[in-house]
Amino acid sequence: MSEPISPEQKEPTALGALLAQFIGRHEPGSRLHALGTDLLRSHGNTRDRRAAVLKHEDLVHRLVAELGYANPQQWNGYIPPAFTDPGGDERLCASPAAGGRGDIRYKLNQLGRYALGETPNTSPRRAVLLDISREAWARERRAVVQGGAEPAQEGSP
Repeated sequence: MSEPISPEQKEPTALGALLAQFIGRHEPGSRLHALGTDLLRSHGNTRDRRAAVLKHEDLVHRLVAELGYANPQQWNGYIPPAFTDPGGDERLCASPAAGGRGDIRYKLNQLGRYALGETPNTSPRRAVLLDISREAWARERRAVVQGGAEPAQEGSP
């Protein structure tokens, strides 16, 4: 038995429908039910972020001009995380890090096999996506406040 798609989503998507089915197959309160609910919420937030940006012509232009999208509709609303964890028990890898003189160094654990801990994501692409998204969120917040309604919670897209 599947649950309906959450009201956070404006329209059904293939991923949203699959996640709703996944949630419906697991007992409420179970780890997998909670995981599916979190994923569905994240998907809705990403879709809301994308919609907020695509409403503004100047922000759409930035997606094309600064990030190289041929069509701004290609952006799905995802912004990479602030930190990456390139290590782990299953992955053989090294984490690149900029040295003090602009050189690239690789962080390895004591065994020289796995990367150590988190690495800040300093990607210029992530910075531009954050800036565009923050501007769209600020505009939506100003519009809501000027309209006399309650503003969205801090951290909304």
